[in-house]
Amino acid sequence: MSVYYHLPSRGAVLDGVVDRLMQEADLPQAPMRWQDWVKESATRFVRLAETHPHSFGLFQLRGISSPDAFRPMEALADSLIRGGFTLDDAWEVVLVFSNYVVAVGLGLSGFGRRELWAGSIEPAEPRRELMSPEDFPRLHEMDTESVTPASIFHRGLEALINGFEADLRRRRRRQ
Repeated sequence: MSVYYHLPSRGAVLDGVVDRLMQEADLPQAPMRWQDWVKESATRFVRLAETHPHSFGLFQLRGISSPDAFRPMEALADSLIRGGFTLDDAWEVVLVFSNYVVAVGLGLSGFGRRELWAGSIEPAEPRRELMSPEDFPRLHEMDTESVTPASIFHRGLEALINGFEADLRRRRRRQ
């Protein structure tokens, strides 16, 4: 409880934890290709979620609020603009990226299942044993054992990057 004597509110304490997590993530701040920035930063965020599963949900609840925590976002925005994105497009990509890594991190940390749902209704997860093979043949044919959180993360990351690149090419052709 003594920490509250040094900070103005509980929110300030939580914001400090988010700042510390951002420091630990050590996201790139130097100029680099935006694709490389996205891959490197996403990987570091996933590692952070695995290292601090009980704290990662603060990104969803609090967001970031300090200048130091915003520096990596500035680096991404700069990389995107140097890569040919407009200011508006760059802002959308920053937000899509941020939401993607937070969602993946929450999934890896189990935040939604443990903390948010504690004492409440458990979220429904698909249960294949309840589906008849006759009514759901494709779902029964799928090899769910080969799909891992890592494979889902990498596939989603590549889809994001490929989609952003395709959008950028389309916009350049229109000019």
